[in-house]
Amino acid sequence: MRIFLSSNLGGILIILSIIYDNIILSNNFIVLLVIITICVVLAFTPKNKIDTFKIVALVHIISFAVGGLVLGVYFLDMGNFISKSTLILLVTSTICTYVFIKYFLVYSVEYLINKQIAYKTKIMYKGKSKIVTCFLDSGNNLVDEISKRNIIIVEYKAIKTLLDDEIIKIFEQNSNLYDIYMMENEEKLLNYRIVEFSSLGNNNGKILCFKTDKVEILIKGNYKVIENVMIGISNLCFSETESYEGILNRNVI
Repeated sequence: MRIFLSSNLGGILIILSIIYDNIILSNNFIVLLVIITICVVLAFTPKNKIDTFKIVALVHIISFAVGGLVLGVYFLDMGNFISKSTLILLVTSTICTYVFIKYFLVYSVEYLINKQIAYKTKIMYKGKSKIVTCFLDSGNNLVDEISKRNIIIVEYKAIKTLLDDEIIKIFEQNSNLYDIYMMENEEKLLNYRIVEFSSLGNNNGKILCFKTDKVEILIKGNYKVIENVMIGISNLCFSETESYEGILNRNVI
């Protein structure tokens, strides 16, 4: 939720800076730096000035790499003559983008885990277990109103091996969630429940959840055991870089 609000706020501030460019033309870099810093603080709430500086610097590096690559591709596509400086920018940006994708994404997952923004989470169900990386989202306070269990939302593909065949069939065939009530095995059916929720852009959402045997969350080197929790199964992909597969409920930490 905070990342969503931060990105929208950043877009609005950038638009305003463009509209009033004639007033702040001489301070464009400063304005951009202020906008990025505001967005970083809102989205990640760094603990100190050093962490804030690191994230802001990283944003600038990514912007330089991706922006330069796009600019170079634009000139190539337009068939325009590429000057020496533009060519240097293109090559440098391409190298930076490659290094970022190949090395930083792995580092970023470890960084998030070390900073306790992302957590290794072990889900146990019917004698099987699966370890996934979950992002702590303060906006996720979803609770099953009947059992009062907190709900952790996880991508379907990440926990497919834990699910019963009937549930896999529903997701693979993109069937109606209410088809679970056609399960012949009542014991299996008791483990699943459809939970209604509302969020931005979705006032009548529904998610299929199941009761776990227990969940273990790695917190500062030690596993915290949580037994009274449910897993919500989502067809969405939470991270394009696959840096995490689930969203933790803020009440389980």
